[in-house]
Parts: sequence; C-alpha cells; structure tokens
Amino acid sequence: MNNPLADDYSALKKQIQELESKLDRSQKVTSALLSGERDEQLLYKWSAPSRVYVKRDRTWYWGVLFVVLIVCVALLYLQEYFLIATVLSLLFVVYVASLVPPENTEHQITSLGIRSFGELYTWDMLKDFWISYRSGREILNIDTTVTAPTRLILLYSSKDKAKIISLFKEKLKYLDMPRKQGQISRLSEGTYIPLADVESTITTGR
Repeated sequence: MNNPLADDYSALKKQIQELESKLDRSQKVTSALLSGERDEQLLYKWSAPSRVYVKRDRTWYWGVLFVVLIVCVALLYLQEYFLIATVLSLLFVVYVASLVPPENTEHQITSLGIRSFGELYTWDMLKDFWISYRSGREILNIDTTVTAPTRLILLYSSKDKAKIISLFKEKLKYLDMPRKQGQISRLSEGTYIPLADVESTITTGR
C-alpha cells in the first residue's frame, strides 16, 4: 500500500528543489548583470522545433498500448493503483507528444549565456555541451550546474551548426564521453558524436 505521507513529502521535496533551482538561476543572472556585463549582446540566434518529433503509424500506437496493458495488469495484480495511474498519465503524454507537431521556438546565444524557452542561463550555469544523433536529427545537449533543468536539449538546422559550435567552443568544454553508451542511453539521449566528427561535417559542409 502507498503511504500518503510519503507521497506528500516527495511532492513537497520536488517543489522545494524547483524553487531552489529558480532562486539559484535568479541569483546567478543578477550576479552576471552586476559584474559589468549590463549590456547584453546578442551573438547569434536561431529558430527550431521545441522537441524531436517523429510521426508514428498505427502499428506503433498498438504496440505501445499492448505493452502498457501488460504493465497495468501486472501492477493491478500487485495492487499498485498509484503506479497504474502514473503509467496511464505517461501514456497520454506520449500519445499527445507523438500526435501534435512541436512549435518552433527561438534560442539566443548572448554575451551573458543562452536564452532558451523564456529563461536566461548564464555561462556559469552551463557545464559542457555535446552533440548526439536521435530520430534522424542532431541534438545539442548542454549540461547545467543547476538543479533543474540539469540539461538543455535544443535542436538546430544544418545552416546554424557551424556558428553554434564555434560560439559554444569559446565558452564551454565539449563533453568527452567517459564510457561506451549503453542501449538505454542511446535511446534516451541519442548516439554521442565526438567533436572531431562534428567538426568534420562542418568542414565538408554536410
């Protein structure tokens, strides 16, 4: 049986972490503005879909539904009703995300950091960056030093690639993947692309 007090504590802890993260970001933005860089300079901007989108066929939907039904039957046997509701909620989110194409959003690289999804992330909030390949697209991953989000995941087009990589290399380190990626990591993050391979595609114009 689920413990209501434990659930309330977990929800409260998550809210506190989100508030701490927002406060941390606000303090770092304020610090950057007071450090002398009061005049934020736009270095580059681009527009791209807000997330990776893959159009699914009917077979995929039936396959996902079949797996979810099996999981729900197992959870029902264990009387994990809260987990069943969670799984069904995730199914709804996946269904909507696969059905509705994402809107375009604008990203800006500035002298202070990067502005994305309505937030400013100063350079000291950003740890490293790297490119991965998933669902037919290259993805810009930027790891952060704040509690949430721990990573920015941005899309870009081929015409923006050279400028984006050049500007980020001036400010951040390219992540050196410490170990071989597992199957789950490749599915969730995409296949890691070494910097040499990224730069070779820029040089050749691919």
